[in-house]
Amino acid sequence: MNDQDKTVRIYAGIHGFGNPSWSGAAIYQSDDDGQSYYQIGNTTSPAKVGLVSAIVPYKETGVWDMTTEIEVTMTSGELLSKSELAVLNGENWCMIGQEMIGFQSAILISDKTYRLSKLLRGRQGTEVYASMHAANELFCSLDNLVRLEFADADRGKVKKFKVV
Repeated sequence: MNDQDKTVRIYAGIHGFGNPSWSGAAIYQSDDDGQSYYQIGNTTSPAKVGLVSAIVPYKETGVWDMTTEIEVTMTSGELLSKSELAVLNGENWCMIGQEMIGFQSAILISDKTYRLSKLLRGRQGTEVYASMHAANELFCSLDNLVRLEFADADRGKVKKFKVV
């Protein structure tokens, strides 16, 4: 997700579906097709996730998109507006479908629904996905993700995971 991110890894967005008493989760991995599992991580910070109901229109990437507005209804978490410099430095970045987008403005327009604007589209090589959006796409803020690192020898191997 940034220039220093060169290891074999995955990022997990874990949350309690908006449950205010959610206290966290442990992440388990199996290397033997689910016969046994061992803990590889945990979190007490819920991921910020939601759904984008309308198709995100294609716009040029690599420049500020000052016209597109995206409405996202959050399942968990809240969104905040950030300065242009903060967005340029990687804050307020999210995945919508397979496109990584930065947003400067997040305005609460109804219960758990935000309007995002002042966008940076196609971050970190995802510009090819800027024209491939569909209705009801997953929104996931890149804040509060759990980073799980693996050895180079694990590249290409199938693993199973459980979140408890």
